[in-house]
Amino acid sequence: DKFLPSVGLFVSWCKAYDYHELGLPTLEELEPRLRKYFGYAKFDAHKFDFRSPQEYYLLRTLYYKYANKHWDDCLKAMPKVLADTAEKVRQGFPFDPIPEFIEEKPKYIDPQVAVNGIAKIRAIMGAQ
Repeated sequence: DKFLPSVGLFVSWCKAYDYHELGLPTLEELEPRLRKYFGYAKFDAHKFDFRSPQEYYLLRTLYYKYANKHWDDCLKAMPKVLADTAEKVRQGFPFDPIPEFIEEKPKYIDPQVAVNGIAKIRAIMGAQ
């Protein structure tokens, strides 16, 4: 007796993903990852440890769509957004790379250069 699945069961098998293989968190891991990301997103997103460009896309998508809404709305949307992102991965969607933060070092200006600059501005303005 060979088991022949129903169409609905077969389709559900086809849509079942190993999220880690796709570079994504599981649904159970998504909420804590997103909560953590919300703490970084506004000013320090470059410091967040993204696991993959796919996770970066997923967390940013949820953040930009739900940052100003009730958390319950975000929780309800997580399964769909995760499934949509998994489908994009499966279809070969070209995800943007995770941006690298290049730390800008403060520039040192020699005090004499600053004094000369101020003197030139005063001369142009006719002030002594």
